[in-house]
Amino acid sequence: MHRPGTSSFTGEECLPPGPVGAPQALLAAWSADPYGFLFRCRDAHGDCFTVDLGPFGKRVVFSAPRHLKALFTAPEGALLGARGNEVLAPIVGKSSAFVLDGPAHLACRRLMLPAFTGAALDASGSALLDAVDASLQEGGPTPRVVDMVEYASRVLLRATVRLLFPRGDAGLIEGVTAALGDIGAMLRADTGSMGAGMGGLRAGKARLDQTLAPFLAGRRAALQSAASSRPDASHMGDFVDRCLQAGLGDDAIRDQIVTLLAAQDASATTVAWCAHFLFRYPVIHAALVSAAAEVDLRAPGAEIFGLSHFVMEVLRLRPPAPMASRGVGRPITIGEYRLLPGSYAIGAILLAHHRVETFPHPERFEPARFRERKYSQYEYLPFGGGVHRCVGFQFSPYELQLVLGRLLQRCHLAPADASDVGDPRASWRVATTSPSTGIPTKMTVRSERA
Repeated sequence: MHRPGTSSFTGEECLPPGPVGAPQALLAAWSADPYGFLFRCRDAHGDCFTVDLGPFGKRVVFSAPRHLKALFTAPEGALLGARGNEVLAPIVGKSSAFVLDGPAHLACRRLMLPAFTGAALDASGSALLDAVDASLQEGGPTPRVVDMVEYASRVLLRATVRLLFPRGDAGLIEGVTAALGDIGAMLRADTGSMGAGMGGLRAGKARLDQTLAPFLAGRRAALQSAASSRPDASHMGDFVDRCLQAGLGDDAIRDQIVTLLAAQDASATTVAWCAHFLFRYPVIHAALVSAAAEVDLRAPGAEIFGLSHFVMEVLRLRPPAPMASRGVGRPITIGEYRLLPGSYAIGAILLAHHRVETFPHPERFEPARFRERKYSQYEYLPFGGGVHRCVGFQFSPYELQLVLGRLLQRCHLAPADASDVGDPRASWRVATTSPSTGIPTKMTVRSERA
């Protein structure tokens, strides 16, 4: 018997059983209803199952913590995140951490991590609050109905561009925002629309390149003339300078910026899901509004009682990506199964979050469960795991709490149709799943300002 996780064996592959059907039919079912498909397969086959997608490869799905640990701690070269994320390459670019492995991937992470950790959390807070406040001021006091996914995307885009380009003039900010808005629309497109949207994506990237070129040339010259200076690695505003000092070209810097945009779009989806659960659970909603009224969100360490656990529970039930895909680069054993190159190992985050052994009554929305116990990184993993875990795994919960907290303080939020607060289907987008309805929300700015 081979030791789990090793990759030195040879021989036949050994895969768990799974759904039977034509590959095209299985792919269509998975694409049309990703949550439902995964749950049906789990109910029929258990923690591990194989979905044979024919020319698109065999997807071997795992959700038990012991299997997820083996998947996310696989030896280097055995499981490749770049191959699992290959669908993203046309969007984020060939230099994105999403589509790299090994030393190149780690180098990208080292550039990006300081923007999302430590002092950067506090430095980014004011920009996030300013972006929410500005969006509400622009909307005025008249109640309006917004698509919450699109609304949150615009808010987070505004904050991100301001943070990335603190030295940028109005023309740069406007041009980058418009170009990234076009690219972001592609990220949020239904997977069936990808082909039709590629022209718009290329135009958005060309516009971004044209806008960035003179700014990057100016910053590169400034850094070369002040070679002794070093950027503050704890602030997102110096991210571009860090890229320049690392020797990245303009195309590679663009790819890093688009990668940051993709991470922010995942957060926008979670803001929308949070709104949905506020509407489904009005008692929790009212308690959070009351708690938010007492908090100055600009104060260091500010926290709204109950909001962190609310966000964690939303991320449990609606993780931004319901699974993490790794292409098999070398033969590997995971548990009792043997995977060979050409197949894919899938960490089913959604299914891991619905294990009754880990989360009693997993179908219930119970934020208090996170007050009662801690979960291991292979039981609760809304941002994935291993070296390809989302680079914003610390920043995103903080960001979500600030944006939601400000909306709770400044707005009365309600479903656009109070008679329909059912559970919207999760639909595949390019990088994530998103509520099929966008969560239409009636937003009314409160007369008093927190």
